[in-house]
Amino acid sequence: MEKIMMVLQFLTAYLFLSTAFHKLFHYRQHQQHAENYEVLPRIFIPAFVMLSTLAELTLSLSLLFSVFIREALAAALMLLLAYSYAVLINLIRGRKDLSCGCGGLAGNKVITYKTIWRNLIFILLILLQIGSASLALNAGNEYGSDYFILLVFSGITLASGYVFLKFNTILKELN
Repeated sequence: MEKIMMVLQFLTAYLFLSTAFHKLFHYRQHQQHAENYEVLPRIFIPAFVMLSTLAELTLSLSLLFSVFIREALAAALMLLLAYSYAVLINLIRGRKDLSCGCGGLAGNKVITYKTIWRNLIFILLILLQIGSASLALNAGNEYGSDYFILLVFSGITLASGYVFLKFNTILKELN
């Protein structure tokens, strides 16, 4: 099982490393993709694009060198959840002509519900890795694994996605 988790860890690292490099080399295009989603106010787009790209690069290097594995996987989980919400919001709005803006191994295809399913598979694989890493680190610990913390963060992310959706709707109504 340990070898399977290591393979998944390196595949996750390679996925995020490839997307990070693609976004760095095509920075303006990636910024335009993020802007096209119309999820964040335009003033936040440059900071979000730079921080999320640096987060992808950092977490992939962390996974490649096997340092701060759980933290890197948690960051990968949060990024995938955020990206998935942005895609889902636009699909619900009927905006199916947008590029996913993923780059790298994930490509730059037009968003569909298959994009959500693909991300869900990645999310489940990351959760499996987090669970495995937590169990390995907490063996013999009476407090168990960190699943509770992971669930809290996932819940906060879900709630944040909902708030952003509502906030964006209210802003559009005001304009």
